Amino acid sequence: MMTQNNEMYGSRGNEYNSYESACVAFSKLRLTSGLEREMGLCDGTLRNRLNPNVENANLTVKQLIEITNRSGRTELIDGALQSVNMVGAPLNGSDEETTLAIQALKASQYSGELAQVVLQNTNGKHLPRIERDRIRILASAGIRNFVSVINTIESKTAGIQPLLAMSADAVAGFPIPGIA
Repeated sequence: MMTQNNEMYGSRGNEYNSYESACVAFSKLRLTSGLEREMGLCDGTLRNRLNPNVENANLTVKQLIEITNRSGRTELIDGALQSVNMVGAPLNGSDEETTLAIQALKASQYSGELAQVVLQNTNGKHLPRIERDRIRILASAGIRNFVSVINTIESKTAGIQPLLAMSADAVAGFPIPGIA
């Protein structure tokens, strides 16, 4: 699988390239000082552990989880998962108030935005880091939305009452030909 990835998108250099890119992107957010204080770490500890040029200064899994939970940012987890050819999506229940129809429209929006960005970058031989990160962010948002749709469907079909609620969402959100 990794070979296909290398041939399709160019050499990644090593399997940690996605994670290293995520560390650099996270460092640019300038959140490390506050997180260090919250986590009880010495000044500069996170900055060093996020720096790909510092040998043996990696984050532990526990620290990675704590940073993600405290900051609410998923860049580091996303980068770690992408390094092993996986993607993830948080199940935070933020879309429980949103109807299935709105979630489906969001899915179309993310797909359209992703297609637009990819088409804008098809002519170049090299994909700049900023554009690569932009594509990754849009694709990840789309994946999170699709996971949210699946989660909504699963929670709304657990019994007859949720099934009726889902039907009402569909009728309210989508016009039926001849009736609307």
